[in-house]
Amino acid sequence: FSVDGSIRFYWYDPNLLSSGMAVQGVGENEGDVVPVIFTSMDWLPVNKDELFQNSVPNSCTVDEVQMVYNNNTKVILIEYKFTCEIFEEMELHRFPYDRQFLQVQLKVNFDDWRITGTVRKSWLIPNDFSRSCIVQLAPRIHTQYELFEPWVDTIEQEENSYVLIGIRVQRYQSYFATNMIFPLFLITSLSLTALRIPPDEIADRVATILTLLLTTVAFKFILASELPPMSYMTYIDKYFVFIYLWHCGMTSESILVFGEQKDMEDDEAATRIDDIVFWAAMSVWLFLHLLLAIMVQFEYLYKPWEDVMRENAQGLNEVKTKESTLGATGVKSLVEGLLDGGGETSPSDRFEEKGQESQVFGQLTPNRAHFNLPGIGGGRALNTSNQMLRSPSTSFPG
Repeated sequence: FSVDGSIRFYWYDPNLLSSGMAVQGVGENEGDVVPVIFTSMDWLPVNKDELFQNSVPNSCTVDEVQMVYNNNTKVILIEYKFTCEIFEEMELHRFPYDRQFLQVQLKVNFDDWRITGTVRKSWLIPNDFSRSCIVQLAPRIHTQYELFEPWVDTIEQEENSYVLIGIRVQRYQSYFATNMIFPLFLITSLSLTALRIPPDEIADRVATILTLLLTTVAFKFILASELPPMSYMTYIDKYFVFIYLWHCGMTSESILVFGEQKDMEDDEAATRIDDIVFWAAMSVWLFLHLLLAIMVQFEYLYKPWEDVMRENAQGLNEVKTKESTLGATGVKSLVEGLLDGGGETSPSDRFEEKGQESQVFGQLTPNRAHFNLPGIGGGRALNTSNQMLRSPSTSFPG
């Protein structure tokens, strides 16, 4: 998937210019705010040339928008705009009742910078950027997926540390329910009418069932054009297989009843068999779809978010591309930490919020370093009390 957005970094450093880490740049001053140029990019918490850890090679474009210093508040602001393609394996086992946990891994220098959960009011960050993380879907997929509150955390390891931004989306199933499942339900229900045709008219009965079967196959081809080839069966594939077997069963019943009628020469007995099969099949068919409707209504067909995150982490551990290997040990540890607890709010509670524009705020927990949206703080500057907060304006409309 692709992301297109901006990210801002703020941190406090009263000795920025006097320490020689940066010099005043050329440009117009806006009051106390002046442009600055860092003498070395090693002083920054991120490398804009390697901003994302799980990006597709040679797919990212990162441009510097501004790099300024407020002489009054002593706060540095760096803003980047970026366009990047992110590697992610889509999980479609439960299609069209699937959820995706899309990971954006932001590389940060944790050796010299630390996370801060809150920002001081004295930093005077504009209210427009008071929200920590904003995610929006692109218009072309806005009607296909429902956006939930993103999950943001820090993954700190010896050789691989980054800020994890997990974009959680859930497919709207109403399109497939209306245009695929409901028509298939009606078409398959019509196969029961074949049992009301007299048993001796076997040609008409079988022709009716096979016509409905061919219509089902046509629907399958339409669906196949909307999905990539997969080595596993999705929920909708299993529904199609059930319908194929259903039509085969109806055809077999018609042939068997026709043979019994010829052997027994008893039309009433054959009709009674048809009646029993008709009412039994209709009861089972309607019961199964009533159960399906209840499960859809209460979202029982959707996998819990904790399981989605766990499988996503395991998948990244197993996937190897030709150019790089993407590890997700930290994500896996994060998921295990979530399932073990350790915060005042349970993961399921956090996952309740949803909306087309979502935001999360910094939070510190006593047992582990968890931040719904991390800030980034520093110790590289001369003043040991330096702090930095990650951008409140990170948008991913892609």
